[in-house]
Amino acid sequence: MALATKSLQYARSSIREGSTWLENNVLPREEQENLSSRVQTMREHVKSQREQWLKNNLWLKDTPLDSSVYFHLCLKHALLERLGNCMELSTVALYFALQTADQHLLHSDSHYLAEVVQTKDQSHAFVIFGRLRNSDLTDPKTWGKNAVVCDPWANRCYAASTIASNLQGFSQDENRYNQQVEISSHPLVKPFDISWNTDALADSESGLKSAGSRITAAL
Repeated sequence: MALATKSLQYARSSIREGSTWLENNVLPREEQENLSSRVQTMREHVKSQREQWLKNNLWLKDTPLDSSVYFHLCLKHALLERLGNCMELSTVALYFALQTADQHLLHSDSHYLAEVVQTKDQSHAFVIFGRLRNSDLTDPKTWGKNAVVCDPWANRCYAASTIASNLQGFSQDENRYNQQVEISSHPLVKPFDISWNTDALADSESGLKSAGSRITAAL
């Protein structure tokens, strides 16, 4: 729980604005719309840079290295602009865990250190810490007693065993006010992307370095 909490705190201190944050409800409508536009523009830049990189590396499309490049592009823009929603906040939290965890935790034989996941309906992203390797990602009951949900967007960490009653996501009411609502009807989750976990990202570092200037230019 300690690393999950520190990762959440780092993400919240690094990303200062987003378009779905509850804090936005006190802002004038024009400012809210501007935040939404900025997040969308940032994500479009990430998509464009990834597509440009893939034009020169078509054989790497949909591979772990491609996924890792996508992760680092999202991370770069989120930290540079200090902007993002649940996806960007989760990206930064995972990065912190990858950079600060002890090696024995990073390469544990029994469990994954951390991984970015999303709900099956793709409405919300967050991070799972300490899920057992032999568990079923779609069944939180198998994740193990030490598994923790780190949700930087909701600004909460809690035991993964309570995810069905604690998982919350974004919604807007009829007046377009941001809301944090329970999404317990969608407790099943799936990986956000194939390399958005500490295992794959640690392994891909050598691949990123060996690819040299082509990846550096994209990032």
